[in-house]
Amino acid sequence: MVFTDYSMNMFARFLGFSTFCRDEKFEVVSVSLFLFLTFFLFAAQAVGFMVVWTCFGVLFFCQYVRLDPVARNNVGERIAITYFLFVVMSCLFVLPFSGARGLSSVYYALNVALVFGIAHFISKRALVFYSGFTVALYLIQFVLLSIILLSPYLDPLGSIVEGSSSNGITSYLILVQACYNGITYVLKRNVPPWGMNVITFYICFVGQGRGSIAAGFLLLGINILYVLVSGGSRKRFGYAVVIIVALLFAVLKFDLLFSFAMKTNLARGFYDQPRIEMWIDYFRSLSFVESVVGGDLNGTIIGDFYLGNPHNSFLRAHNKFGVLYMLLMVVSPFGLFLKGNFGKEQIFMFLTLAVVFFRAMTEPILFPTFLDLFYFSSIYCAVRASYLGTESVVDGRGAWSRRDILD
Repeated sequence: MVFTDYSMNMFARFLGFSTFCRDEKFEVVSVSLFLFLTFFLFAAQAVGFMVVWTCFGVLFFCQYVRLDPVARNNVGERIAITYFLFVVMSCLFVLPFSGARGLSSVYYALNVALVFGIAHFISKRALVFYSGFTVALYLIQFVLLSIILLSPYLDPLGSIVEGSSSNGITSYLILVQACYNGITYVLKRNVPPWGMNVITFYICFVGQGRGSIAAGFLLLGINILYVLVSGGSRKRFGYAVVIIVALLFAVLKFDLLFSFAMKTNLARGFYDQPRIEMWIDYFRSLSFVESVVGGDLNGTIIGDFYLGNPHNSFLRAHNKFGVLYMLLMVVSPFGLFLKGNFGKEQIFMFLTLAVVFFRAMTEPILFPTFLDLFYFSSIYCAVRASYLGTESVVDGRGAWSRRDILD
């Protein structure tokens, strides 16, 4: 028991939150493990694992209903609940029209409600959520780096799931990293750890996916931009020196860097004719009613040649629950500005979510998937911070209160 308490105290110090009580330390562990399992169970892309996640999700949801702090009568909370209700109603509206998609549509609708419910409750306990998110991302990176370094396969990340490519796993990692970057700046008013972003970029580079490499580079670029614009004079000088050195290295070793890049899918360029053709074919196949409630992939290029994979999160959203659900997903990042706040925190997170959308345009990583949990938990947490003020943080029970933030 003494060893357990000591381990939990060291764990909290590692995260920078040594004021956590014992129950909260165990709660951080449970959050981190659940987020970790969410990532890899989704990556497995198997029906059995989807059912396993749903069972874990129900148990996790019940735990957080029990731990839910006293409700605060604030606008941010009401907006979060209202948005959740609109999303659930948009899913229920199309169920009578789902036809052959009936059973799967019911399952996805239930999971949408479950994901939003979990996101709503864990984002109320900001420090616990952020700490668990931090640990989960480090664990995910550790596992992926271990696979890269120890796997005997030429495509180590593609070997995680038989028949899959490394493009999927790196897309999921970009989503998680981007959400983490955004919520870090909102809560801590500082750019996220550089080492973490560099590791993500390295994993994406090894995975060779064009979109993930570009997205990883954009995340690094956003961090650098914010340090140069809003950092202190020492930080700006330090980063300016690093950038100049990096540019000189790139110029001197251009041939080497170019040859490395040509070994990845960057050599194919960013124009992807097959993806464009499948999207056009899907929307051409829709009747008026289907354009509202979602269409069937059978008889389209996606259904006949790509095993039902639309390679686009927004097309996936339309296919599952129609145009209203899709539009609600598209406007979700603008919730950051509902109060009229256009501060550095909101703009930084909006830029990181734009990177998520950039990646979602070519991979079905969101809407609806288990990874929606990372996305909407981060947005909910940021919206609450916006309405309660950037000087808000959690009190001893994990609820929002008026204290300095995570500094």
